[in-house]
Amino acid sequence: MTKDADLDFAKIGGQQPKRQSTSTDPFFDAPQNAWVKLFAQAQKDWAVPDLSPPVRTDDILLEAYDSIVTQGRAVKDAMQDARDKYTKLLQAIPKDKLPQV
Repeated sequence: MTKDADLDFAKIGGQQPKRQSTSTDPFFDAPQNAWVKLFAQAQKDWAVPDLSPPVRTDDILLEAYDSIVTQGRAVKDAMQDARDKYTKLLQAIPKDKLPQV
């Protein structure tokens, strides 16, 4: 997605911009849109570990959901497989590459 598309999603769709540079657009200086910059700062302050984990869960959870819906797998089984996959990927990361808390 381009920066212009990102801006359209934010202006027209009311979504949080994906790019930090998008929030520098004058549109976000208006009082009713100023929350975007506050939210972006809050993300930097407290959500970066959640947004940039060593193993992203998005695809793993999507695969689990897909198997539940399309294959009729039990939720417990699908989520256990997702947990196992996550754990395996996490253990494969060299310890010196893990974020320090």
